[in-house]
Amino acid sequence: MDKFEINGGATLRGTIEVSGAKNVAMKVILAGLLTDEPLIVHNIPLISSVYGTAEIVKPLGIDVKIQKKDHTLIIRGDRVSKYSVPLELGGRFRTATMTMGPLLSRFG
Repeated sequence: MDKFEINGGATLRGTIEVSGAKNVAMKVILAGLLTDEPLIVHNIPLISSVYGTAEIVKPLGIDVKIQKKDHTLIIRGDRVSKYSVPLELGGRFRTATMTMGPLLSRFG
């Protein structure tokens, strides 16, 4: 584990920017299956897990846009019409199993 050792009596000042959490970002994408309202989330980490989760929900009718320049995620679930994740995506990404709850809630 990394550590910071601070010597001296000076007060620390400054700011840091905390990156968004991968697991939260992936669940927000899946939450797009539950609503017809657009979801806009800022500070999304631009990593493969987030992109993979976006790929899982697109065939179901979710429109996902990830704006790289400002790490913003825009999700529109008003066109969800399918409830089956394609096998090739389901086998590639573990988050595919997390679509079951929202899809069951939406389609019954």
